[in-house]
Amino acid sequence: MPSSETPLHRPARMRRNFILLVAAVAVLVVGWSIYWWVVTDRVETMLREALVRPLPDGTVVVCDPLAVGGYPFRVEARCGSTAATLPDGGTLAAGAFTAVALAYDWRKAIFELDGPLSVRPADGPAIDATWTSARASGARDGRLLDSADIVLEAPVLTVAGREAGRAGHLEAHVRRAPGDGDTPAGTDAALSATGLASPMLPLPLDVSAVVRIGDEGAALSGRGPLTEGIGDEPLPLFIRELSLASGAAKLRAAGDLTVDAEGRLDGVLDVTIADPAALAATLRPFLPEDSQLPAALAGAVAAFGRDDGDGQRTVTVTIRRGRGTIGLIPLGRLPRLPVRALGSP
Repeated sequence: MPSSETPLHRPARMRRNFILLVAAVAVLVVGWSIYWWVVTDRVETMLREALVRPLPDGTVVVCDPLAVGGYPFRVEARCGSTAATLPDGGTLAAGAFTAVALAYDWRKAIFELDGPLSVRPADGPAIDATWTSARASGARDGRLLDSADIVLEAPVLTVAGREAGRAGHLEAHVRRAPGDGDTPAGTDAALSATGLASPMLPLPLDVSAVVRIGDEGAALSGRGPLTEGIGDEPLPLFIRELSLASGAAKLRAAGDLTVDAEGRLDGVLDVTIADPAALAATLRPFLPEDSQLPAALAGAVAAFGRDDGDGQRTVTVTIRRGRGTIGLIPLGRLPRLPVRALGSP
């Protein structure tokens, strides 16, 4: 059937469709702009009201000046400088602090803090820190925190005017993890640090760890054994990867452990080591002065280690109530983890 629309009608219809499209876009832009303005105005009001009151513990926070912006798709709150006065009279001060969220998705927020950081305890040495970049983020699943991340570039820590440590790169990640296979649901934690240097270390150190904490993901909600204390049932720790490298010294470990209410470890680790003597020197600053662990570890690796080639040897370390052994050679008592018993203050 021939079209009843004449050539003269087509331009008019196209103009009408174009005008409708422009009008729809204009309505969306105006509507979104009103929504963004209302949201940012409410955020700024809430922040200003919160800043005039001390925190529940008495800490007074200063954000000067406070600015809220980020149009069109972000809501960005920025403090030109940040400071806090603690209840005991101690103070903290840092540079600009920025918090950013997407105006259409409030489940994730990104934070950035400019240095330097200055900490002046009421009773203790002065602490200062610098960095080239410090960023953190968090994501929610409903009302629960689902993941958190922090990344620092070139941090330097100074205590009482003396450099205590520095690193090229630091990052930490924590997320709620579902069960997979034989591993129950829990909290996955990953840490990576490169170029760690300190006056007590003979050489710079690289460290990485990937661990699942068998707490059913309670850590990110502020509950569970890590925050409330460990009861009669030990807390499972699944060591997916633990590595350390400093010069020629290298260590890799993996295995399943538990930690009790006193911080004592139990379980089995497969440990691969290169240059045990150099590793002993690297570990010594982290252990008590009278610890025999570094020397015992070097001797046990030489006696019982399986040669993996490339100068590396693998041993199985058995830990019972905080004491480690390799074969028949005791390694002595291992450092306790900083946990507390359920119900303790």
